[in-house]
Amino acid sequence: MQLAGHARQIILHRHMFAPSTLAADVFRFPVERYLLRDGRASWPLSITLVVRSECNVRCVMCHSLEILDSKVPYMTMDQLRTFVSHLGPRHKRPNILLTGGEPTLRKDILDVVELFKSEGVPVGMVTNGTLLPSERIDRLIELDLECLTFSCHGPQEVHDEIMAVPGSFEKMTTAAKEFLRKRRRTVVIINCAITEHNTDHLTEVVKIAEDLGADAVRFEHLNYVTPGEHAAQDGVWSDLDGDGAYVNSYVHDKPGVSAMVPAIQRLTDMRASIPVLLKPNLRGREIPSWYGGDGAQRRHCTFPWRSLFVTAQGDVMPCQFLHYKVGNLLEQPMEEIWNGERFVRFRREIAKGLFPACARCCKL
Repeated sequence: MQLAGHARQIILHRHMFAPSTLAADVFRFPVERYLLRDGRASWPLSITLVVRSECNVRCVMCHSLEILDSKVPYMTMDQLRTFVSHLGPRHKRPNILLTGGEPTLRKDILDVVELFKSEGVPVGMVTNGTLLPSERIDRLIELDLECLTFSCHGPQEVHDEIMAVPGSFEKMTTAAKEFLRKRRRTVVIINCAITEHNTDHLTEVVKIAEDLGADAVRFEHLNYVTPGEHAAQDGVWSDLDGDGAYVNSYVHDKPGVSAMVPAIQRLTDMRASIPVLLKPNLRGREIPSWYGGDGAQRRHCTFPWRSLFVTAQGDVMPCQFLHYKVGNLLEQPMEEIWNGERFVRFRREIAKGLFPACARCCKL
């Protein structure tokens, strides 16, 4: 089920990858991850890049609430040019998923997209859709984004309550409708985070996505760590010499299965005119385990063998939820970081089994 879920995600984001790259990965990845197990990996396929840490909404389940008002510095255009130069030869550069905070808070976000596109880098972006007036939409379409993901967590009242900003649903749907009406080849996804606040409204999100004309709707299981799992991760940092490392996840008690599991079942039973994906692709006993048990412990982490997470200051992390710095792409080229001592050490350790803070990760 894990491989099937990953395959569906790749198919949905197919414009982000060169076919030759995916073909090579089919053979390289299982050898490196499961056979060699030396912690080394072939060139990365993708980068999740925070282009600005602040956000203009306050989603109740956000794992980064503490930094949304922190005014963390972010890379200037000159620094981003340095960043691109460190990604390797043009034909090897990974695709980039722009995220935040909220990336469109940057006044120059369109210039950021143009920079990456001009360097031959496929670009996707995740947005809450509240800061996309017509002129921005028109230029995004001209730039021919590979993928654009809008967040939608329920019908209007529910969405606005979860976002903690009245009017956010109307702004998002207005922007999504206009973009979808004008787009060329950009894949448009509606993304919904499952929480206790919207369990009764998941099927409504599917209908909203259908009415908008989106290409797919994706639901992310509640991505969280319990307080006990959060505390247990300290022992891992000690083993990894991870001074300053921390868990950047939503810390939350188990919500229980009584409401969550039936809601997800209603969703999976629903017939829809567009693909409905769940991330991760949990099945059977994995779902009650996720919400009331010990998580999906039989799954394996694969993310650090294919991808990396980069903060707004260029710091490289093996995972967006485990902030264990392995380098900085403003100071070092990719080849020094990707198979550097710290990254290799991280892969070797997590190949032995999921860390305590990994039990309910959306990447599984």
